[in-house]
Amino acid sequence: MINRNVTKSVPAFSGIGLAYTCSTGDSLSGAAMNGAIVDRLGLGGSAYPIQLRKDDRALVAAPFAFVFSSAFTTAADRLIQIECKLQHGDSSGGGDMANLSTQDDATVRTYWTTAHTTDMLNWTTGAQYLHSNVADYALDGAKRFLRPVTTVTKNFKTTVSDGTDQLKVIQGITFGEFTYAPPTVLSGTTATSTA
Repeated sequence: MINRNVTKSVPAFSGIGLAYTCSTGDSLSGAAMNGAIVDRLGLGGSAYPIQLRKDDRALVAAPFAFVFSSAFTTAADRLIQIECKLQHGDSSGGGDMANLSTQDDATVRTYWTTAHTTDMLNWTTGAQYLHSNVADYALDGAKRFLRPVTTVTKNFKTTVSDGTDQLKVIQGITFGEFTYAPPTVLSGTTATSTA
């Protein structure tokens, strides 16, 4: 039996990623940021946000990213693009991770443009909160371990004077369409555990 109404969102970050153009951070603008690795066979039995049976399995997964900044810009070029993909592999260490699917990839979310006119330049230097587009990946051929990978492209430099020029990135995966199936009948998994 498939339950299409139940979803479970899992944070998949080991810390807040920092995308930057001119000062220090974790990832240069346009570089991929790997999220934390999630064991898709270990989702059952948790009391938050829903109670799953031990052997309930998600049939779909949707990676997501939230991007935010405490300072923005009034420059003409304030383009921001957010791309979020899902990878899978057999290793909990992530050494064999590869893109799960290209046909299920979400389209790149684009905010603003590279050339605003003079009357558009009265934008804000205040906080901005953005998010990626979402797409569901079918997990019938997925390996045991998953992670989101987010690329944030940021052209502008902020107008703040303290040197901070970063967009903060938080990643996660929302699992859905839970069904009961023992791990031995899951297609494409190399798991040896029956838990």
